[in-house]
Amino acid sequence: MNRIFSILMMVLIGTVIYISCSEDSTSSQEDASVDTEQKDVIEIKDGVSISDIVDISKDNIEEAEDSTIDEGVEPLADTEPDVIISEDNFSDIGTDDVITDTNPSPPAKIIPGLGIDIIYNANPRQIRIDDKYLILKDITTSVPNQDVPFYLRVDELKFDMLFVDTDGSKSLSDNDKLVRIILSKDFDGETEGHTKAGDDISKAKTEFGNSDNTATANVEGKDYTFDFWFKKGVNVGSDNSGKITGFTIYKAQKVVPSTDIDYEKFSTLEITADLALLGGGATSISDMRNKLGPEDLLTEDSTNKVNYYTYLSIGASFIESQSLSGKVVTISVFPPFFGKIKGTSLSLGSTKSEIETFFTPKYGQAKTTQQGNITIYYYPITTKNMGIANYDYSLGFIYNQNDKVSSILIGLPVKK
Repeated sequence: MNRIFSILMMVLIGTVIYISCSEDSTSSQEDASVDTEQKDVIEIKDGVSISDIVDISKDNIEEAEDSTIDEGVEPLADTEPDVIISEDNFSDIGTDDVITDTNPSPPAKIIPGLGIDIIYNANPRQIRIDDKYLILKDITTSVPNQDVPFYLRVDELKFDMLFVDTDGSKSLSDNDKLVRIILSKDFDGETEGHTKAGDDISKAKTEFGNSDNTATANVEGKDYTFDFWFKKGVNVGSDNSGKITGFTIYKAQKVVPSTDIDYEKFSTLEITADLALLGGGATSISDMRNKLGPEDLLTEDSTNKVNYYTYLSIGASFIESQSLSGKVVTISVFPPFFGKIKGTSLSLGSTKSEIETFFTPKYGQAKTTQQGNITIYYYPITTKNMGIANYDYSLGFIYNQNDKVSSILIGLPVKK
């Protein structure tokens, strides 16, 4: 199960990284919820040597001013000009009227759920979510953190690309897939509705509609807000003055991750986890894919004999047993999942004491199990007999260094 925690860390990166990118895309660089726990996510990244990933410094965002160039200006001929500039009208001409670039590059196109259209090496270029590294590796990039080779910075154009490790090689390979495009405040691009960094966040809401979810974070004393449009495939960050500081583009999702966690039925997002497959109840992998679409990453873990189907952009991973294949056994949720535990206000970002206050009277003191250097605190909800052994079927919690929930495991089987 260690592999899943690497996946969780990767998604945390992609969700919050535009905080740092939007402020300093030339410096070295990181879905508790991607909500109130953005800061905690940044703190977690130090423990896993990444940046979802970067050194985060915050300067005040200044609103960019549009500059326009009048069209149709004819060049002056070498012969005597038709217009005589006299001493009287010379003073009316200011330096602001001087045209320094008669053929500026058009702004790049920001396409939610799809990617960006840019000019690279003087040629039009499309970069799309799900593109393989093979077709993107000619782009000149830097690696802000050598321990995270899947995160690349395009310094020249002020945007970043996050890939997933499709083959488990722990290094970028041709088939690794692009899952995030993170645009800094200095990225020269705009949406179809001409929304760009520096605009008021209200302009994004006018173009995209009301956001599905909103999260806030305080980074180095400054407040930031993150608006999520999951079904459109875009997140937009803004500062405390309401000015846009960056965009994150990802594949448009089929669901909004705000469904409650039914911890007694081990279900969320209309998907149920169950170890006792013969008893029915577990959602099949095929039904899961029908509901959610194709996963961002399929990881086959032969050591632990499980498969992970991970949806980074909604903050959920569905675990299948290789020996009991075809069904969801356990569900793990992490930022940017926004759902709450059914009947409570508890969610990612809740404190350990808040979790204990609710669950200890019902199920006793939390038990613990180790996965590498990760401690899982779990409450046995029911016991299931698998014929050869009994399992506590549980609700598990992983806490960050501030004792706030960073991941929830639904239907976690622990052998008694």
